[in-house]
Amino acid sequence: MLLLAAATAHSQFRELAVTDDGGQLYFVSGLSLKSEPQPRGGIYRIVEGRIETFVVNPPLGSLRPQSYWNPHVSGGGEVVTYARMISCVGGSSCYLAGYPRTYSLVCVQGKCMEEALGGQAQVSRNGRYVVHVGGWQVTGFPPTAFRHLRDLDTGESTEIPFRPSHLRQALTSDGHVLGIGGTGLMLWSRQQLRTLPVAEVPENALINDQATWVLYETRPPAERRLRSFDLSSGRDILLARGAEASFQPSISNDGQLVLYVAPPAPGQPPQVFLLRPDGADRRQLTA
Repeated sequence: MLLLAAATAHSQFRELAVTDDGGQLYFVSGLSLKSEPQPRGGIYRIVEGRIETFVVNPPLGSLRPQSYWNPHVSGGGEVVTYARMISCVGGSSCYLAGYPRTYSLVCVQGKCMEEALGGQAQVSRNGRYVVHVGGWQVTGFPPTAFRHLRDLDTGESTEIPFRPSHLRQALTSDGHVLGIGGTGLMLWSRQQLRTLPVAEVPENALINDQATWVLYETRPPAERRLRSFDLSSGRDILLARGAEASFQPSISNDGQLVLYVAPPAPGQPPQVFLLRPDGADRRQLTA
């Protein structure tokens, strides 16, 4: 896995996306493979222990340079989505058309769909649904925003009444989408819209694939809290608290394990913790 540095050491690998069995790992990097003619960066993947190029950024010098990022992969690896951003350099004509713009490409079984979806996208773990959100500003006109759920089995596209709460875990395999509305959380499907009576005002939230638990972060004036919400019983549970940066939480597909990052004590380096969503069996993984 020999790479040539094309950027600073900070954030060399980001936006990780992995299949359920860990057999495929997608990531964004400013680095490049030695086999590439010039450093560009882009999206790479690791399959069966070998690293390979998925899509690299085009060469510099274009009036409308492009870059690729935000990869997502379904649990079985059959569906991959990623974002393409087209920027504008020099002159004003392209800004009149609303640049820069972001689109998402959807690839099924290695073949990308001809129609690109507007904005950023994420795919459900079973590969059936894609939610994509974005917008653009054309000079002289009001800004346009969109939020849609696409059913890849039927091709049907449905507008969502709010922005998804998380770019990684806001969509479930049965088509539920989690969002933040006002001071609370909402869970939407094409059949219903449900308001979740959470205990505190959420700043960010995510949901497990089977739609049984929600994790959400708060940022009160004094400290940040990580809480869980049981969708079946309505229990709202405090999992962690602290005054420092985000907990960066994630939750397993079945909702049985929660992972987060936090200092074990004031003034100590952040560490990784694992526990159950009801707060039980907490253990520190790193030191």
